[in-house]
Amino acid sequence: MIATLRADDGRGGSGGTQGQVRNRCSWTQGAKRALAASLAPVLPAGTWIRLEGDLGAGKTTFTQGLGKALGIARAIKSPTY
Repeated sequence: MIATLRADDGRGGSGGTQGQVRNRCSWTQGAKRALAASLAPVLPAGTWIRLEGDLGAGKTTFTQGLGKALGIARAIKSPTY
């Protein structure tokens, strides 16, 4: 399974590509982590998730929530920095 989530920081930005799963949101950091944590138990092994979004849209926050829910203990940092 491959899913694309398109994050939006609330200021607009470009949309996703036709045929892909899109989630445009301007939620709090806690809500993004909670969404990711709710997906963790239902993701089949080997699932790839491509996160798209402008700087500051919440891609790292989402990934941190998903990692924590999957039991990843090491720090998850943004590759931007």
